[in-house]
Amino acid sequence: MTEQSVLVVTDDAALLQEMQRAAAGAGLPLQHARDAATGLQHWAAASVVLVGADLATELGRAGPRRRPHGHLVWRGQADQEHYRAAVEVGAETVAATAGDSGWIADLLAERAEPRSP
Repeated sequence: MTEQSVLVVTDDAALLQEMQRAAAGAGLPLQHARDAATGLQHWAAASVVLVGADLATELGRAGPRRRPHGHLVWRGQADQEHYRAAVEVGAETVAATAGDSGWIADLLAERAEPRSP
């Protein structure tokens, strides 16, 4: 995985499409993991990790190490289970694509900006 890349851990095809559009708009390569085990293999190397709510509990049970720029994403509105899952995977934020897809695009665009040495 390259220095500036996005890891999306989800088996939700519609959510993946939204994240692919956001990553493409930011010019960032995207790595897709359809399960927690694959997600953990790429966990540390990605500059941003977007965990779909569909796999958050499974990933949380696998015990990922807390890391910066980890976010829980889903389609629809937030409920208490989403926030509980975010804690399990160590997410910094939670974002429902129904209302925050612009926020996700902004987040990825910011990560794509060149960093000073």
